[in-house]
Amino acid sequence: MVAAGVAEALFTTAAGLLVAVPAVMLYNHFVRRMGVLLTEAENQARRLRIELENPEQAIEDTKRPVLRRVA
Repeated sequence: MVAAGVAEALFTTAAGLLVAVPAVMLYNHFVRRMGVLLTEAENQARRLRIELENPEQAIEDTKRPVLRRVA
């Protein structure tokens, strides 16, 4: 009787891991992707602000490297 309960617990744990591992991997993928998109949006907003404030400076600033967010 105890062995049947242990077997069922092991089976449900394995089934849970089969669902959880891919879900966590996809979650991490989308979190990293959102970080990249956020950094790109911030860089575009920064360039637009510089362009609107001082168009001459914007030409010089496009030669500088943009900020990169490390995930």
